[in-house]
Amino acid sequence: MIRPFTFPNQSEKTIAMKIKFFALIGFALLVTPLAFAQSLSLAESPGATSFRFQPSGVLGQSVLRTCYHAFPAGSICTTNSYQTTIYVRTAAGRYVTTIRTDAQGHFRTQLRPGRYTLTPHVNIATNATGAVTLTFPYADPARVVVPKGRFIPVTITYRGGF
Repeated sequence: MIRPFTFPNQSEKTIAMKIKFFALIGFALLVTPLAFAQSLSLAESPGATSFRFQPSGVLGQSVLRTCYHAFPAGSICTTNSYQTTIYVRTAAGRYVTTIRTDAQGHFRTQLRPGRYTLTPHVNIATNATGAVTLTFPYADPARVVVPKGRFIPVTITYRGGF
């Protein structure tokens, strides 16, 4: 006959109580940090630092500014929203992402804090001799510094020429 294992000098009742005690301690150790984290509100304490994620990045609009020369009045300019694509690179030139604006030229994208160059898409034409030229509308790249926890406003201005 096989006898079950028992601890020397301990009854089954004592062993069962010890198992229940350690199971209760284990459960308490698992649940207590979760309950404590939910009840602790650091944001409401004066001078306390919040541990919540604060996104950062760029937001703005792309516009097309077209100026016409009107004699004798001078120039007449109009500014309209412009749908486009913007390429984002780090200050070191590494590709990060591509932003596509909506129909009104608005955009918003999250970026880590740092220095970036936003390069608007421009059309490139090649003539019969093989020379490459940029065509209108044209926009210069924008250099931005994105701080932690803030979205930096950016306006991309395309120039149309006549």
